Amino acid sequence: SRTALGYPPEWVAGLAHRIGEEVPFGPSLELTSLDVERLLKCVGLWKSERLLAITTPFPVEGRFTLLTRSLVRRWFASLRDGVGIRPFEFVEWSLNDYDEMPTDVVEWVGPQSREERMETVGEIAAIISRVAEQLGYPQLPSGVVLSPEMSVRIDDLTLSARDVDLVIGAGETRDGVYWPGAVLVGFVHDTPTAEDLDRLAYSSFIYSLRHGGPPARVVSYGLVSGKSLSMDVERDWVEMAVGGILAVLPKLVELMNGADGVLTPGEHCDSCPDRGNCPFTLPGSMRDW
Repeated sequence: SRTALGYPPEWVAGLAHRIGEEVPFGPSLELTSLDVERLLKCVGLWKSERLLAITTPFPVEGRFTLLTRSLVRRWFASLRDGVGIRPFEFVEWSLNDYDEMPTDVVEWVGPQSREERMETVGEIAAIISRVAEQLGYPQLPSGVVLSPEMSVRIDDLTLSARDVDLVIGAGETRDGVYWPGAVLVGFVHDTPTAEDLDRLAYSSFIYSLRHGGPPARVVSYGLVSGKSLSMDVERDWVEMAVGGILAVLPKLVELMNGADGVLTPGEHCDSCPDRGNCPFTLPGSMRDW
């Protein structure tokens, strides 16, 4: 039933079945790409990052990336709707529309002086122009789709990801076999890393469930650097993402049922928000990992 490049429906159905078998009956669960990434490392990291997201504003770099990603998507949407406004004017106008911005971003942009605001406008407009040029502006591909979020439901489990910003092109189904054709593009702040690229495996799996097969290629694009990393999507790479989901599902269920979970120290401890309270990182208690 396997072909060299195409994906028969049994492949997607089999992956969904593997996950469905592990989803417990009961309350609905939600698993994001960030949940998978953090739970694979340590439940303590997952807990502390979730608390940090609730109690701590984004750093300036995070707010800039959040705002820029949003404006790039909205500018492409304006092109799709036939509004040919130039990037600089579009950004300048958008930064006065606080209703469309997250609170963290408003608190950063709002108090800026005119000079600071113009600098922010210029930086974001330059990024939009560069992305558009690399996509062939003004003759943009007709198949560019904005994708602020991807989600799919398997029984009582909802899988979601916000790592993909643009989908270029599409695959097609011929004689019951899906042939990949789409390119998933995810924006990061600066120079993309191999980890940024691997993060798109989870989105590629969700895309597979929604469309009948994976994308042909994934790209991680640095908004500030203009650099990118890309790779062709292989069957095994998508199946590895499924393995990650299956590995963290039992942990998520235990945590949702009130268990503390088992801490698993490693290199991620250096960036964990709770390192000051963790028994593995307190002074005098460091262990040889």
